[in-house]
Amino acid sequence: MGYAHFFLALSCIPRFCLGQYQFYTPNNNTDFSQTWQISDTIPIAWQSGWHGVGDALTNPDLWISWFDEDTFSQLLQESVSLATGGSLNWKVNISNSIVLKSPRFVFRFMPHSDPPIYTSTQNEAPSRGFYIEPATNSQSTLVSSASTDSSTSLSSSSPTASPSSTTSAVASNPGLSAGAIAGIVIGAVALVALAALGMGFLLRYRNRTNRSMIAEEVAKHERYEVSGMPQQESLMQYKHAADIPEFDGTQVPIEMDAMGSYGFGGPRAN
Repeated sequence: MGYAHFFLALSCIPRFCLGQYQFYTPNNNTDFSQTWQISDTIPIAWQSGWHGVGDALTNPDLWISWFDEDTFSQLLQESVSLATGGSLNWKVNISNSIVLKSPRFVFRFMPHSDPPIYTSTQNEAPSRGFYIEPATNSQSTLVSSASTDSSTSLSSSSPTASPSSTTSAVASNPGLSAGAIAGIVIGAVALVALAALGMGFLLRYRNRTNRSMIAEEVAKHERYEVSGMPQQESLMQYKHAADIPEFDGTQVPIEMDAMGSYGFGGPRAN
């Protein structure tokens, strides 16, 4: 087992020695000469063209991983053009648990894939190794909110208001001030006044409508008595105008003559 690790380390030496000139930063002269903390900003910089091992890559993906093994990796930038030199100010947002397991890290240009997938390969351009130290307590919360690896710990550690704390907050809230009470009273009085005013306006409108209807009915009745006389008075005027003799039941009607006159005869025979 020890020999296997030894030969694995020997196989990694050539590709690191040949490919570590791709990056200007971290320091391209010595491994682990630079140290950052979680939440620090690392000014990553690289030169144009391909200076790694294996086939030349024109648009590789930029990753960070552990220096000694590939079980941790995180994508920093997808499809980086190496036609010209470039840079990236990356704020360290990995979790404390990753750093505590191994503080030795490295940047790598790896072959591009869609979606990006980190695979261990000889076709890469690594940077010099560097250290990342754990964050302080004040920085840990900020970093864990941006890190995918710490999403579970963040949700479990986020504070939740308990019923007791809510009750105490309500109990500590003082009562209404005198100004608030005065405002409520003034508002209630204004509301009652508006309601009374509206009711008075409605009653006045209804009384005016009733008076108008009564006046209209009286006018109609007066017009009827002026233009069309009552039935009894009309009949009496018609009887006098026609000069119809009174019929008391004792006369015998006679036939009309050729002139259209008519009348009543003598007393009815018994």
